[in-house]
This record gives sequence, structure tokens and C-alpha cells, in this order.
Amino acid sequence: MEILKEIQDNWKFVLLSIIIAIFLISLGNAQASAADLNVSLSYREMIALAPDAEARLMLVNPAAVETELILSDLKKKLKNGIPIDFKLKLSQQEIDLKSSYQLLGIIKSGRDMVWTASKTFNGTELLQQQDIKLLTKRLPARFISFSGEKDLKVKFLDSLAQVIIDNEEYLLPQQRTASGAKFANSKLSIWNKGRELLIEKDNKNYQAALVSLADLDSEKSVIKARGQEPYWEFKIDKNNLELQYDYLTNKIIISKANIERIEKSNSLIYKIDTSFLDFEIKILEDIHTDQMNGRLYPLTAFVKINGQKYIGGADLQ
Repeated sequence: MEILKEIQDNWKFVLLSIIIAIFLISLGNAQASAADLNVSLSYREMIALAPDAEARLMLVNPAAVETELILSDLKKKLKNGIPIDFKLKLSQQEIDLKSSYQLLGIIKSGRDMVWTASKTFNGTELLQQQDIKLLTKRLPARFISFSGEKDLKVKFLDSLAQVIIDNEEYLLPQQRTASGAKFANSKLSIWNKGRELLIEKDNKNYQAALVSLADLDSEKSVIKARGQEPYWEFKIDKNNLELQYDYLTNKIIISKANIERIEKSNSLIYKIDTSFLDFEIKILEDIHTDQMNGRLYPLTAFVKINGQKYIGGADLQ
């Protein structure tokens, strides 16, 4: 009887051990399959934001197809100012431990004021995170216009593109590609290759391109350009050419009737050569990036005045 009782006690112990083990394994799996990630989003600038200002937090898999590119997209109105706290729920079922993921923080006030920040993790690192702080910054980017089968404006913000198309606004994260720069979500994608832009919207494909000298209408278009070190800018309309240079301390205004205009296949030259003024503006169909602030321009402008030379970006308006 004592042996039988001992066997029963041993079985009870074994059974209890199995139950505890199953519980611990289940608990571990539950903890591994889901986790909360606390993300705090803020910015440094002391700027009052509009009532419609909002914050967004995106979790992106840059290597995924468009429909799976954005794993999470959380939005909050800035009713109580900053910082803005998000709770992101992560599931191990949707996180590949070896893949790379990007966390994008966005603070936006209207269409012109956008602050962004990003951090990159592999899947294992991402699931180990508990609290993340993202300090956003406002990039000095500008909208550039593309025209063609679809007209749109794009502002490139590092790993994000702000797009205005068909009077609608989109914030698209960057998708990894072998060439060019592609930005997408499940509804819209744009693929920038040099001056060309491929667009897919509502399952239809379109082509567009940066404005070119072929779009210039001498009676309607205005050419504006600017450059740095020392700062200068010019404007050419249907009547006059106005140039300010040497940090805007010098200014000249010349009637277009007194300027020689030379058109070539990919350039436009305005020229004056007199005994007191040697002046030339050359505009090329080359994309220009302002080295001081990173702004993009669809055209490049060269200015030469009495031996001094300047370079900057130009656009048509």
C-alpha cells in the first residue's frame, strides 16, 4: 500500500510539473507573440502649431510590396501639445527577426510645415524595445512640380515623400528598390528616376516629368533662381530681368529688349556685353541641390557678372 501511495504521489508531482511547464510555455509564447512599444514624439522648435496639427507614427518594412509596406500607421491630434505618446502593438507573427524595419515619426501642421524623424531596427532589436524617443526636425525641403499624364507636387523628406495629387495629400514612406527612389502605400506609388516620375494610382499607371525649358512661355512664365555664398537671386518675367547679388546688396534691372536671348536644346542664355557690363545667365536642364539647405530645383542657373560667377537652382512659375 505504501508503494502504491508513493507511486500516486509521484504521478501527482509529475502531472503538476507538466501543467506548470505548459503554463509557462504558453505564457512565454503569449509574451513573445505580442508586445507594447511606447514611442514619444517631440520637436525642438518653439513654433505655435495650427489647430489641425497632427502627429503620426509609421512602422515600415521597406523591403515589402506596397500592400504590406506599412505595418502600422497611428495618428493623433496635437490637442495637448508635445510630447505625443504612442503605444504600438507588435506581433511576432508579423515581424521577421532578420528583416529591417523603420520607425517614422511625423509632426505636421498644414501642408508646408512637416517635422520628421526615423530609427531603423532589425526584427530582433525591434521586439526587444520598450520605450523609444523620436526627436523630429524640419527639413528645408520645397515642393517641386512634375507634369505629364498626371500633374503633381512632391516634397522629398529623406525616407518620406509628401505628395499633392488630384487635390489630395499623401505621406509615402520609401520602398527599397534597385534603382531610383520609390515611395508608396497601398493606394499610391511614385518612382523617381532622374527627371522622370512613374505614378501608380487606383491601379492605373501614369508618367510625369520635372518642368523643363520646353515648358517656358516667354509671355506667361516667370523664371526664378537663387544661390548661396554669397546669396543672390534673380527673376525673369516677360518684361525685365532683375538680379540681386552679393547678399542682395547690389541690384540691377534690365529690360529684356536689351538682352540677347540664345536658345539651345537643353539650355537658355541671357547675355549682355557692353563696355561697362559683362553679364550672362545660363539655365540648364540639370537638377540642382542647394548645398546649404538641401532644397531641390528642376533647373540649374549660372550667373556671370563682370568676372564674378554664381551657381544656384532655378524653377518656372
